[in-house]
Amino acid sequence: MTITAYVGAQGAGKTTQLILKLRNAEKSGIQTHLFLCSDSDDLRARKHVKEGGLMGCRTTGLNYPITHFVSKDEAIKRLSTLQVGTMAVFDEAAWFGVDLVEQWILANNRGVEVVISSVSGEQEKLLENAGANMVKMDHPKCMLCSSEAELTRIKCKTPDGSNWLISCKECKSSIENNNRKGNAKNYKSIKDTLYRIDPFKKTKHAYQPLYNFPLKGWGYVREDCYQRADIMTNTLVEHLGMENIIPYFSGKKYLDLGCCTGFFCEQMSELGFKSSGIDINKEFISLAENYSELRSSNVNYLAHEIYKYVSENPVAEYDVTSSFATIQWIIQQNGLEAGLACFDWLFNVTKKMCVIEMGYTSEDIYKELPVNINKEWVINVMKERGNFDKVKYFPAKENGIWRDLFIGLYD
Repeated sequence: MTITAYVGAQGAGKTTQLILKLRNAEKSGIQTHLFLCSDSDDLRARKHVKEGGLMGCRTTGLNYPITHFVSKDEAIKRLSTLQVGTMAVFDEAAWFGVDLVEQWILANNRGVEVVISSVSGEQEKLLENAGANMVKMDHPKCMLCSSEAELTRIKCKTPDGSNWLISCKECKSSIENNNRKGNAKNYKSIKDTLYRIDPFKKTKHAYQPLYNFPLKGWGYVREDCYQRADIMTNTLVEHLGMENIIPYFSGKKYLDLGCCTGFFCEQMSELGFKSSGIDINKEFISLAENYSELRSSNVNYLAHEIYKYVSENPVAEYDVTSSFATIQWIIQQNGLEAGLACFDWLFNVTKKMCVIEMGYTSEDIYKELPVNINKEWVINVMKERGNFDKVKYFPAKENGIWRDLFIGLYD
């Protein structure tokens, strides 16, 4: 067994790889232990960094429980007690100091799988001398000036369509300086548009937030968007059991039926998906397009009546699809058969995962629906018409979301 160490520039995806490795190990029945160092002032200042808390990463919704938030000395004690066949993962490992390197080697020699990220220069040399598998995650050069200086990633349009640019700090600073005035103007335009469109015209209120666009003092009907995004991402990663998603889900396709102002399309685009969104509201779509341009996310948005769209476009294929509280409106306006036709189309175009949320008949706004929509009805529709290998149910109350969520999975 060989120690694995992820090394590279900040933002290269090292923590993402740790979390994926932990999830895949857990899925295989391996006992896992995630260590972070409490000797670090920086880590102690982070609200969620604690034993039982969640370690996140730059991939939205991807996280893992922290087993041990301990000092260097305590980490040595706990590592020495781990059983053969378990996995011990250390993130922000530089904080543990060089003394841990010997302990990692000893634990690995007795059959504990050791995985490490963000090591110091001294730790890296010692690990290389010990024969560790050093996984280099740096891009070799700045994509703008070819410098080999410390690299980072910035979100922007790129010729290869990846939406991420690897650059040195100097080039990044130049880009940010050039864009600052224009971005400030564009952000104001986005904010002003959100303020004037229905359904909450001239109020600091909207149906859902724009993804990663904080507005102080604003309220939203769907304040649970980030929670739903977390459920989607976690379920997708668990289902695919991916070892390496760098660059994340690049090239995969995502569709949201009833996308509103594009929250989930933008979130999935940030994971690397080629996202598309359809909504009947032209103002929502116009705002989503402007915001997508500002973020360089290149999402494909379309203003169209959904039932008509699915009737006219029978051939399509997406890795992941979703429809949040939309199809019950189609049933209410066009009848049950129209809604079922939308379900059939959505299930047929889905390759891996389909996320469904439905307004229930028990809600006052939907009490006139021609069918009693509830949890059992949705599950039956997904099992009988979607023929999924598995349908996962996420109760609203237990998951901190407004409505129940259902995720159909194909193997």
